[in-house]
Amino acid sequence: MTENELNEIEVWANAATPGPWKTGLYGSVTANNGFKILNTNYSSYNSHEENCPNAKFIVCARENILPLIAEVRQLRAERDVLIHYIINQHDDCPRCMGEDYCQKPDTRNYCDGGFYKDLDEECYEESFNCWLEWARHEVEKAKETDESEA
Repeated sequence: MTENELNEIEVWANAATPGPWKTGLYGSVTANNGFKILNTNYSSYNSHEENCPNAKFIVCARENILPLIAEVRQLRAERDVLIHYIINQHDDCPRCMGEDYCQKPDTRNYCDGGFYKDLDEECYEESFNCWLEWARHEVEKAKETDESEA
């Protein structure tokens, strides 16, 4: 999910009626100020059993979307700090260490063999993306290991 997509969801959430919301009879959803967010009644197309879980989800989404967006942004910021730290601690990128994640054939050679702290912005960005792909691959490997052990 891109930052633009997060921004769009955040705009939608902030434009909605303020919470908290609560579920009511037949799966209706009401804001604290009494405003009906979702008005259902016994004669609505969906049954009570269908409306209630949907209403609970809508109420939950109202309260959790903004914290989830904040968590995604926090985790991305932490990831970026860690990758910047890795870049400044290593002379090599994952490709140079025998891993195949980089866009360029050899980031160090592409960037004239300089240490990361000496790289220009384009080379630094390439190194960042290379390490990010490496990290994503490592997460996938860990998931596969966890699933095979379960």
